[in-house]
Amino acid sequence: MLDDAGLFQFDYLKTFTRELLQPISSELFNVVAMQQLVLAQATDLTAGFVFMNALAFWFEVLGSTFGLLLGNALPLFVFEILYAYAVGYVLYWLVVHAAGKDYKLVAICLYVIYSLINIVAAVGSLILVVPALFFFLKTIASLSCAFYTFRIRELTSGAVPLQDEIELGEKVAE
Repeated sequence: MLDDAGLFQFDYLKTFTRELLQPISSELFNVVAMQQLVLAQATDLTAGFVFMNALAFWFEVLGSTFGLLLGNALPLFVFEILYAYAVGYVLYWLVVHAAGKDYKLVAICLYVIYSLINIVAAVGSLILVVPALFFFLKTIASLSCAFYTFRIRELTSGAVPLQDEIELGEKVAE
């Protein structure tokens, strides 16, 4: 089922890997631009989601690297990196490439569960301080991805973007 939907297409995997390796641009050193990305207020929701998903992965890499340097086992380090890559790719595919609102709802639920796992990892590594900091930052990035996914889901009907959709804040004001 997921194979037919495109989860295991090599082109998607290549695109995801390329986007992981190029998440930083010069405009991100602007505090306002970074705040807009973290708070899911970017004009291009998909690009904002991709950036936050990549950021969550790199926070995992940094947290795991410092954990390794501070005494964690090498097999645990390798597992954490591969796990973060696999989770990041599946969630990326669910949001960016999978057709339909149901896939995006699944992604939101998985991001919330993933954030809870990240909180447990952060609390478990508090003794090491630096890895815990990166795991807390990863939790924030994951929750931001969940919010991006929610916004993307609300702007789509099936696989077709709605043209006349107003922002959620404007609906409340009316």
